[in-house]
Amino acid sequence: MTTLRGSALPLVRILLFAAAVTVGLVPTCNSFTASSTSTLPHRRSAARSICNRPCRPSAFPAAAAAASSSSFFDELSSRFQGDFDNYDQVLCDRRDNLLPREGGGHENIHCTLVPVAVQPILSHVRSDTRQARLAAFYFDGLPDRIFRFRLYSLWSRDEDDDGNTSRSGNGSATQNAEEAASAKTTATETATTMAPCGMTLYSLSAETEGMLRGLSGRPVEWGAALERYLSSISPTEPFRELSGCDVEWTPDPDPDRHAYAYGTSSRLHPDDAHHAVMVNGEATIPSMMNPGSLIRVVDELSLWSDDFWINDRGFDPDTGNFIYGNQKGVPYKMKRVASLVGVGTKQERRIDNEELAWTLGDEFRSVEQYKENMDAIGGMSTVLNAPSKSKKEA
Repeated sequence: MTTLRGSALPLVRILLFAAAVTVGLVPTCNSFTASSTSTLPHRRSAARSICNRPCRPSAFPAAAAAASSSSFFDELSSRFQGDFDNYDQVLCDRRDNLLPREGGGHENIHCTLVPVAVQPILSHVRSDTRQARLAAFYFDGLPDRIFRFRLYSLWSRDEDDDGNTSRSGNGSATQNAEEAASAKTTATETATTMAPCGMTLYSLSAETEGMLRGLSGRPVEWGAALERYLSSISPTEPFRELSGCDVEWTPDPDPDRHAYAYGTSSRLHPDDAHHAVMVNGEATIPSMMNPGSLIRVVDELSLWSDDFWINDRGFDPDTGNFIYGNQKGVPYKMKRVASLVGVGTKQERRIDNEELAWTLGDEFRSVEQYKENMDAIGGMSTVLNAPSKSKKEA
């Protein structure tokens, strides 16, 4: 039985969702079947069953690690690492004739989150940073074609609602005052345990990013390489804060911003995930892909133990036209592929999902396997990001 938290949808709304699922108005995981009349090629026998197979609870080790965490920050940190990929979602899109952008479908996107030691970067980021992640995103299982590189600074809010950090009472000898102090301490401790977690985003300087891109296929080496780079080169500004892009993580979904998480999966419940929104709702920042222009960014995130959904959209701030993201508001639904354990030179990559391990790069697949998997999804990103002929023959 799923335990509902305080901000769960009202009962009436839940019943409406249940009714919608019953009559087929809201898609479930099993709604994506192979009965579509798609004309795209499907050569991989294993791929044919992905959209038809029943949803099942995750059995990956990361779930147990997250469940044993003693606080929201620790639980979020244990989940927010490793590799995630939405290949299964894209395969189902293509079976339903959904191509990216105007077609209502998704590109195949992979996300790698690498824990890095805080001390070496602390002089370049927020002073209250508790943990940090290098984040890289790439298309179509090609880690050498990263389209976004970021540094995330994670910090927690240990204050009570009045902005106080003290956990003690006022020392009054009266019984009423002692009880009030005790109650306040208990409330503060509870709020601290489940306090929202802030995340500040940084872009990387060209030199810092270039150094890491040289190790694009070996993320377990990024942390140690970054430490060496910062200590030997002493760059003045290796990271630049993306102003106005701070994100706040909470243990509860926003009924409106995270409405996408309700009624769409029989194995993932929104109250079992950690959710995030942009603190300011949206932000207008310089475009990394088109220097000299601006882009309005809107983003929501939902993170389960082994699933990471990203509802990231970009718009032209003048015309409102879509630049990137899913135009139907359906998030990129990525499944955990691997976990990264440890930091620095002691970091290890553990494969959690063998069926998606091929998305990690050339050493995890054959040329034939990669071609079959790409042929199965087709689409714009496949054409734009296809390996060169020389690489295929290598």
